[in-house]
Amino acid sequence: MRKRAFALLFVLAGCGAVQDPASAPRAVTPIALEPPPVYSLIGFRQEIGLSSQQVSALDSVAEGVRSENAPLVQQLRDRNTARAEQRGFIVVDSAGQPILEQLRENNRSAVAAVGEILNPQQRTTACRLFDQSRRDRMTRQGRQAQEARAREARTRARVDQIDTGTAAGGPWTWCTPAVPASSTSPVVPVETPPDSITPG
Repeated sequence: MRKRAFALLFVLAGCGAVQDPASAPRAVTPIALEPPPVYSLIGFRQEIGLSSQQVSALDSVAEGVRSENAPLVQQLRDRNTARAEQRGFIVVDSAGQPILEQLRENNRSAVAAVGEILNPQQRTTACRLFDQSRRDRMTRQGRQAQEARAREARTRARVDQIDTGTAAGGPWTWCTPAVPASSTSPVVPVETPPDSITPG
């Protein structure tokens, strides 16, 4: 009876030692912390047909999200480990998760604000331009080079890429219904769930 009780305590202790995946450290690349490319959108002002008022409004959105995100990014960098920094990514522990989520929420709000500034025809044009830019970039890089980098990343550590520029229509979530997936250009996953990461 005593042996069975000790065995039960051992099992319970082991269960308590299992880390909750939601609170496990994860890593993000620096691009994951970047705000949406509003200035790239402004660069297409002629093609999209942006008015001066729209350009000013978009500039305000870009500056607003950048100023909101800057202190949050700095907090994550201050918490980062030297080893992770050397490897080119930022480890986010459970205490840093709310900071990362706030960054994402700020970016989502900025994307929505941009969508409100543009009219439907302008949104469609923007989606087409960013989608074409994505295709051109992927063509230059080459399919094999992308796969090689992906394999290398998986062998080191699974890192949250969150490079929304590789998704159809780029980072603008309101593009999803408007821009069909390409049958010739592969779409790189927006986010890759990380494996266990050992901060050091």
